[in-house]
Amino acid sequence: MNGTSVLVFNSDYSPLCVTNVKRAIVLMLAQKVDVVKTLEDEYWASVNELFEVPTAIRLKNYVKLPNYSIPLTRKNLYMRDNHMCQYCGSREHLTVDHVLPKNKGGGWTWDNLVTCCFSCNNKKGDAINLENVGMKLLNKPRKPSRILLFRQYLSDDYWAEFFPLAQ
Repeated sequence: MNGTSVLVFNSDYSPLCVTNVKRAIVLMLAQKVDVVKTLEDEYWASVNELFEVPTAIRLKNYVKLPNYSIPLTRKNLYMRDNHMCQYCGSREHLTVDHVLPKNKGGGWTWDNLVTCCFSCNNKKGDAINLENVGMKLLNKPRKPSRILLFRQYLSDDYWAEFFPLAQ
């Protein structure tokens, strides 16, 4: 239970960050948050009181975020593409493919990179037109939303309801 993470929503229910149970309870005691969801039959004990263990809280006052950009890393790219080849759907031997090859002017950008298996990457080569090599993208590459950063926590069933499958 000490390792339980708590999802923090802004006052408009947009995901803001992840914190620990102790910090969430401090925010509850300071009356800065509303509890959105708790763990069933789990409690955090102080000397005088028992607290239900929160798994999601919402700030009462809106916090304005700076214009935050998700860093373009291999890990984030794989997460955006759900660790799946964007040509054939394979989850084995993954690499990164430039949709428009580097030697044809394609850059390291969200809308030009996809997760790709080794076989499809070799088959595509430096082709510009995918139809010429009998290939098609399963999903159009695009810059993901901030929800991508929270996707790693979706294995926790108690948060899955808060995140639609959309990126």
